[in-house]
Amino acid sequence: MLLAGPEMMIGVELFSLMELMGASSFVIAYYSGVKLFLKSLKGKFLNFERYSTLFLPNVEQLKAMPSLLIHAIPERTTSLTFLSTIFVCTSILVLERLSL
Repeated sequence: MLLAGPEMMIGVELFSLMELMGASSFVIAYYSGVKLFLKSLKGKFLNFERYSTLFLPNVEQLKAMPSLLIHAIPERTTSLTFLSTIFVCTSILVLERLSL
């Protein structure tokens, strides 16, 4: 490398700098895309839970009264999860009985 001259070392430094900037730009682009996707999912979830007794306390309220965290359980989502669990478990049991 020393025989090639300073241009070679400058080229290596610029190449490594571009690699670093390219990787960070790549990560920032994907991070912003994932953040936008999660924001839209949060909006859809809150729209789904708008008629239930969903209460989302802010940080100041949680610091004042940590027991408020139990009230952040979404009603519809919990009900659907419970019913889906029953359906899946029942389906598995029926399929096991049929295969015997």
